[in-house]
Order: sequence, then structure tokens, then C-alpha cells
Amino acid sequence: TSPSPTASPRVYMDVIKTKSKVINSKKWKVSVRTLIRESQSDQKVKGVKVKFLFQDKKKLCRSKNNGMCVAKMNLSVENQSNVNITVANVNWKLGGYDATLNNKNGEGCPIFSD
Repeated sequence: TSPSPTASPRVYMDVIKTKSKVINSKKWKVSVRTLIRESQSDQKVKGVKVKFLFQDKKKLCRSKNNGMCVAKMNLSVENQSNVNITVANVNWKLGGYDATLNNKNGEGCPIFSD
């Protein structure tokens, strides 16, 4: 008999924190910090590339040894009362990304999932 297939490991965002502030009434200073974990063992994962969109501007971060991935962006304040942050892509050489496993918001929905 052949061994039963195992699911390939997937990563997800466990801790997600955002910060934003307006500097000199001219620009937004925005950052996103997320902890990347592997779905089968919940271990922190190094080397995962996450591409964030701050409005329409791209910013890439790569998770460090401690699993943390930090992306920062400065944006013009002009005509913007808030800043939309989305995940454009998550790339891990050992498996995929499962947004449904991401940390949940106050309404029980995974953050950065559709």
C-alpha cells in the first residue's frame, strides 16, 4: 500500500497589528506588523514574503527568524481620511498561504481574507 497523502504545509497571519499617524498634517505614517505561523505545527516561520498594498502603493516584507514581518509606508494625507491596507500576495517556498486561518477580528472574520 502507498502512504496516504499529507496536506502541504500552509502559512497564516497569527498576530496582526497596524499603526498610523499623521505627521505635520502632510503625510500618513502607516505600519503593519504580523506574525507568520505554519498551519500544521503553529511554529513561527522565517522567509515568508508578504506584499501589502497601502492604498495603491506596494510594500514587501519578509518574515524574520522570529516570524515577524513588518511593512511601513508614508502616504500623502491629501484627500484621505483613512488608509486601506490589503494583502496582495503571500509567497512561501515550502507551501501556500491560507487566509482563512488568519487571526480573527472582533466580528469573528479572519483579517485580510475575502
